[in-house]
This record gives sequence, structure tokens and C-alpha cells, in this order.
Amino acid sequence: MSVFLAIVFLSLNVGESGGAIKPVVTFTPNWGNILYYDSVTLTCDVPSTEESRTYQWYKDNQPIPGEQQRLYIIGSSVIRDRGDYQCQTIGGDISDPVFLNVIYSE
Repeated sequence: MSVFLAIVFLSLNVGESGGAIKPVVTFTPNWGNILYYDSVTLTCDVPSTEESRTYQWYKDNQPIPGEQQRLYIIGSSVIRDRGDYQCQTIGGDISDPVFLNVIYSE
């Protein structure tokens, strides 16, 4: 009987995580500070063999409307682009936040 309970308990724990791998947000260029008006590309890296996915991007814990691609491109950064960015595959885990710092340089 105790073996049965152990199997049920392990099954419940595996079901909670879903076995999903958490995505990672990376920046290109990969600098600590992005200069005002510079272009930056954010990439949602998800180790998977599945190519066609739908993504959701977040800035400061708020969904970015209409952004459902693997890449999120900021063509000309301004101060309001500064913040924590996250991505998520639909039905999957959300990434840890990554801070994008936009600075004004004279």
C-alpha cells in the first residue's frame, strides 16, 4: 500500500510542474545599458524541438499587447522602455525577469 501512495504522490508532483522548461530572455546587443535611441532585440529562448510556438511578452509584469513572436524588437529605445521583461510560451512557464536599462548619454 505504501508503494502505491508513493507513486501517486510522485505523479502529483510531476503534474504540478508540467515538465515544462522555463524560457530565458536574452538581449542583442548584450550590454548592461542600452543607449537612448539604440535598437535592441529581446529573444525568448525555449529549449524545444517544436518550432511553431505562440509567445507572450511582459514588461513590468504587464502583458505587451500583440507581441506573440519569439523576438521582441525595440527599434529606437527611450526611457519608457526601461524595465523588467519576461516571456512565456502559451501554456508554458514564464521566464525570470530580465532588466533592460535605457540610459541617456550626451
